[in-house]
Amino acid sequence: MSQHVADRLTAPGPKRVLAIDGGGVRGMIAIGFLEEIEAVLRRRHGRNDYVLADYFDMIGGTSVGSMLATMLALGWPVADVHRMFCEAAPDIFRPTLGRRGLLVPKFSDRSLGKHVDRILGTTRFEDPAFRTGLAIVTKRVDTGSPWVVYNNPNGKYWDDHVDPETGKRRVGNRHYRAADLIRASTAAPTYFKPHEIRIHELPGGTERPATFVDGGISPYNDPALLLLMMAGIRGYRLGGVETVFDERGTCVTRGIPWPLGPDKLFIVSVGTGDFRFVSRDRWWKPAMLLAGESLLSMISDTQATTLKMMQWLASPNKAWSINREVDDLRYDTLGQLLGAPQGMFSYARYNIRLDKAWLDQKLGVTHFSARRLRQLQRLDEVCELHTYQTLSRAAAARQVTSDDFPWQFDNPKCG
Repeated sequence: MSQHVADRLTAPGPKRVLAIDGGGVRGMIAIGFLEEIEAVLRRRHGRNDYVLADYFDMIGGTSVGSMLATMLALGWPVADVHRMFCEAAPDIFRPTLGRRGLLVPKFSDRSLGKHVDRILGTTRFEDPAFRTGLAIVTKRVDTGSPWVVYNNPNGKYWDDHVDPETGKRRVGNRHYRAADLIRASTAAPTYFKPHEIRIHELPGGTERPATFVDGGISPYNDPALLLLMMAGIRGYRLGGVETVFDERGTCVTRGIPWPLGPDKLFIVSVGTGDFRFVSRDRWWKPAMLLAGESLLSMISDTQATTLKMMQWLASPNKAWSINREVDDLRYDTLGQLLGAPQGMFSYARYNIRLDKAWLDQKLGVTHFSARRLRQLQRLDEVCELHTYQTLSRAAAARQVTSDDFPWQFDNPKCG
């Protein structure tokens, strides 16, 4: 077990969280913002070797965000993450003859597994190599439930648990291979086959493994809202555990949440390119195509809801327009409604919007046709890696500033 992570999660003082969206090869967009965030923090702290794991107490990600989050939580500088992503993405999303994503997944998971194993090997969640907290979001399809697996040694499911009646053992989170969890979180339907992880074992044999798919199929493709709930809900035990007496006078153990407040919790959310999903008109659509478009539309809806909730609960440093009706909530937060205008936490969201009007107004980019924009919105267009990089670096230079990182969160014990 990494005592460093346990000590860091339970240490007094303000806490800092980094959330990274899912988005396939559009993960390059997130990397562009992460580069600028790291550069700002290096200037702030006067260290060229400063990495994001030095600043953030918890880094969480969904799908491709889980891969980026894991490398960052291990202390990788963003330059190394960028290099590894550029090497792996073309091979992972290499077209295969006969694979159309209809009867079999579009891509082979062998290439994905090869690169994830090469990056992480047998690293498990209890590995002391982790320099900070890590949370990976996936979706367990055999029970229909979103899962977040995190390296909190005080967590309820950190250690093995044996049912005294059946002898059935639940494998503790500490034993999970990071590579398996990334495979599970990135197993996007029609792109990669589901990934199985054995989470229970029976005496004298094994039980059928659980089946997982991409975390983007849950409500948490943008994991920021989930990470906020993890911070403030006792059950996640990020602040440790305490022994208290309940109303019956019974001694019980309960979790300790992180304290909320604009000077106590800071959440930075990094996107992989946002856009309004619009179905292309056809006089007839196969049922499978209609189901796929409905799923993409649902992901877009949940992502918009997360952005709306985060801005409503916080006093955001960067206000994003939700829709034409409510605009950006800059002057319409829950805190203002309750007479506490500072909000429940500090929040910054960085992203680009892959639509013609936004790119024109914010970045001065006017040369993309409607067809090219549809291509950029895809999850597997590896030929657009350089374009994603160019757009995100240009946006990051405009969006990310030192003022976004409140001085209250410059904790020298962590950073």
